Amino acid sequence: MKNSLLASLLFLSTTILKAQSSDIVLNYSDFISQVMLHHPSAFQAELIKDYGDAKMLNSKGYTDPKIFSDINQKYFDDKQYYSYFSSGIKVPTWYGVSVEAGYSMTDGNFLNPENRLPETGLVYAGVKLDIGNGLIWNERRFALESGRIIQQSSEIERQVFLNELRYKATEAYLKWYANYEKYLTFQSAVENAELRLKAVKESANFGDRAIIDTTEAYISLANRQLSLQSALRDFQNSEAFLETFLWTNGSVPLEIENTFPSKPLESDIYIGEKTIDEPIISEHPFIQIQQFKINQSTINLKLKKEQLKPDVSLKYNLLNEPIGNNPFAQYAVTNYQWGASLNYAFISRKQRGDVRLANIKLEDQKLSLGLKEQEMEYKISAAQNNYSTAINLALLTEKIVQSNLTLYKSEQAMFNIGESSVFMINTRETNYLKAQKENIDALFTQFQSLNELRYILQF
Repeated sequence: MKNSLLASLLFLSTTILKAQSSDIVLNYSDFISQVMLHHPSAFQAELIKDYGDAKMLNSKGYTDPKIFSDINQKYFDDKQYYSYFSSGIKVPTWYGVSVEAGYSMTDGNFLNPENRLPETGLVYAGVKLDIGNGLIWNERRFALESGRIIQQSSEIERQVFLNELRYKATEAYLKWYANYEKYLTFQSAVENAELRLKAVKESANFGDRAIIDTTEAYISLANRQLSLQSALRDFQNSEAFLETFLWTNGSVPLEIENTFPSKPLESDIYIGEKTIDEPIISEHPFIQIQQFKINQSTINLKLKKEQLKPDVSLKYNLLNEPIGNNPFAQYAVTNYQWGASLNYAFISRKQRGDVRLANIKLEDQKLSLGLKEQEMEYKISAAQNNYSTAINLALLTEKIVQSNLTLYKSEQAMFNIGESSVFMINTRETNYLKAQKENIDALFTQFQSLNELRYILQF
């Protein structure tokens, strides 16, 4: 009886228990695909790109041709005092040039002589040229360049936003997997402790073991049950947090039931190789975003410097009286209208202040770029070191697990033939469980450091 009872204490291995037929295994690859396609943040990322496209469309509108038409008439005492009509099209350009063409007609008994036109009206076409402030840089060109920068930056910001979502979701899955492994480990430990307690009680009843050994076995079981409850709590909490990343079409949250993780593959988390040489740093999304800020400040400074110049405008229109359906029938270069205007704030304190403020902002962002480059070099180097160290720690803890497993199996065999005590088998098992837990933590650190490396490299 003694041998048969002790022989029933078969060692329970720590491999993952097979799930029941109704259970579902959610692997990392399927999980992260669901997140990146259906999480609300994935839809928000597309809005970032849409914003950049909309901003570019808006900036192009500064040179949209504009059709205009004006009419102004006065009637009093059954008399038409005057009638002014003008219609045409204006075409602004990115530089200080705009083109305008149109048709004007006047009529009435009390027209101002300078406004009187031929009976068939006048056709005109000409240009307006800003030869001072606004010739090279103006609000229209600034809007275009700014729109391009925002559009390019939005593409990078979208990818950074998605990478952050992937990083957080991956971390949640890794914690879920690690806590599941700990739960299975302590579940096996509880089953093992229950068998041991039963065997020790039977042996004590037959007088083969001291009664106090049953107390020792019970304490061991209680400790394993406490650890199991703690592991179950952590697993359930991590599962609840994981559910916050599972959605359908960005609007319907999903719940998982009877679902368990599988060990992720490094190739699913990290794909490719990147180093910290200068081209990689200069092309890093965080650096590119900072460079876009510098580009934005640069064109703002150019615009502010342009505004130091005087406002000098020239306007020239060719005039012609239409005959029939031919607006150019009697065209002559001697028929024209021109004008010029000059405005200048000769102290220019506001403009000079704007230039200084724009220059200060630009210099500040250039300094921030240098700091950001140095920071990224450090973070990439540190992430690579963390990952390399995590690999070594995972291998080391695996060896420690195997060594403790050997001691535990040996002690188990001695216990089965009555040459070991409950205290010793509990001690060996405790050390073995501790090594297992440390190994699970080390594996989590290895995968998480790889996840952090991928996020820092932003690809």
